Amino acid sequence: MLELYQRIKSRREELQMSQEELAKKMGYKSRSSIQKIEKGENDIPQSKIKFFAVALQTTPEYLMGWNFSDKLVSEDEEEKRILAGYRGLNELNRRQISNMISAFLVQQAAM
Repeated sequence: MLELYQRIKSRREELQMSQEELAKKMGYKSRSSIQKIEKGENDIPQSKIKFFAVALQTTPEYLMGWNFSDKLVSEDEEEKRILAGYRGLNELNRRQISNMISAFLVQQAAM
């Protein structure tokens, strides 16, 4: 499990996201929750791994160490078009799109 926590921290840092930002995306009240998770002091339920993956713009498989690539692979042309458009955006617009997708996924999971 320690690999999971290290991957969460590593991916957060790759995205230049603060612990506070991740805590907010995940619905935690403070950054200390994320800090404890990254240190391996707090376990996270398996059901939350999917939400961490969404917030960190990766896959649950990557976070768990089952797949060493965080790139999406799709044979659907519409997904390829959307992904190409996303990659062409500046960082601010990418974050806005990511936040919107995260909000939709959280909303969908709550249904």
